Amino acid sequence: SAGEREVAVKVRHPDVVAETFVDIDLIFSFMNTLGEVAGHLTMPFKKEEFHSVLQRQIDFRWEAHNLARFADNFRRHRDTSAQFPAVMGEFYSSAVLVESWVHGRKITDLFTELTEGFAVLNAGSG
Repeated sequence: SAGEREVAVKVRHPDVVAETFVDIDLIFSFMNTLGEVAGHLTMPFKKEEFHSVLQRQIDFRWEAHNLARFADNFRRHRDTSAQFPAVMGEFYSSAVLVESWVHGRKITDLFTELTEGFAVLNAGSG
């Protein structure tokens, strides 16, 4: 019907938060042990900083905020064809996000095509 829309629904796996932070502890414990065995070896960032970044990555409220920022930033550049999903009203929480479905190509596909194109050019110049 006229009011129907295609949407994407993202749901965070219930165990992802606990698993993520167990993984962080394991990574830092491993690096500390390796550093003691191999000599001076440190992580380029503090555990708390890494924890904070990951926490924002698994909270869909941040993704909703960033989608709005991307859309606003690119709206100012009318010469671009970049599109970003829009958050559907108030349909988001830390664990669920409903956004508009955007048909198109993923940017990762574009990078793959560029990389393959450079490989072809380099192979032809040798």
